[in-house]
Amino acid sequence: MIMADGSLGIYGATRSVFGSDYTHAMCSVHVWRNMEKKINLLIPADKRKELREDLKFLENLSDSNHFSLSLPLFKKKWASQKEFLKVFV
Repeated sequence: MIMADGSLGIYGATRSVFGSDYTHAMCSVHVWRNMEKKINLLIPADKRKELREDLKFLENLSDSNHFSLSLPLFKKKWASQKEFLKVFV
């Protein structure tokens, strides 16, 4: 597994070295910094805490099967926040 920010240069370099035989994960600090900007911009203030809790829940799932089962439920719950979901998904 390679963990980095969303830099296309890093992504391209790791692809050229390792091919497709690895997992590229986003650094959670970078993800949360960008997510916070979008949450504050797109989510009503009274819903932000709940959304952050739901995102933390997803982040802490260590089993990819649990994540795959939980993500559709997250999307359904937050379906009314279409602009945020476009960024998130």
